[in-house]
Amino acid sequence: MFMVMGGAAYLGWLLTAALGVFLVLQRRVDRAMSWAIALGFLVSLAGMSVGYLMTAPTPGQEQSLIAGLDLTTIGAHSVGAPDTGAGLPLTGWETGAGDLRVAHFVGIHALQVLPLLALALRRLPWRALDGARTGLVIVAAAAYAALTALLLWQAERGQPLIHPDARTWTAAAILALLAALATTAVLTYATRRAEKPPALVVEG
Repeated sequence: MFMVMGGAAYLGWLLTAALGVFLVLQRRVDRAMSWAIALGFLVSLAGMSVGYLMTAPTPGQEQSLIAGLDLTTIGAHSVGAPDTGAGLPLTGWETGAGDLRVAHFVGIHALQVLPLLALALRRLPWRALDGARTGLVIVAAAAYAALTALLLWQAERGQPLIHPDARTWTAAAILALLAALATTAVLTYATRRAEKPPALVVEG
């Protein structure tokens, strides 16, 4: 059953990658949506790859395997405590240990979040956004990928999602600041371009 699950996961990853390439090559969407689809697939594939960490033996399991013991369970989604700890409502994510499922979940859903963002930006009636949508999508994708990495880093240190330490808060604050600065830069540049009068064309 373990081998079947692992094979299905790899097959799902490969099919997702193939679908992403197919959609990007279609070229039936605007530039912002094209970037959202491409970057969404990349971040989603990275999020799916976090699942591999859950199938790797824990240090305790490795010692048992070296000793020749037969284990009924290999791998874990918790870091720093058994998988049987208390969990959050609905998601079941660990409240007393790190949980790899958080980064796994967030990363996978970039495939929905980024295209939805591109669609929402297209519907906003702000003229300056006409030249800023692609830049905003790229900034959002970078921030989303960084958030996924931050959640993975937090879990790998055995830290529950709802109990971040000072290092996690600092990293999150830096990420938010960089995202805000990048967003401001994109909007400022697009606004100035929208306000710039068109060049006069003199016909001879």
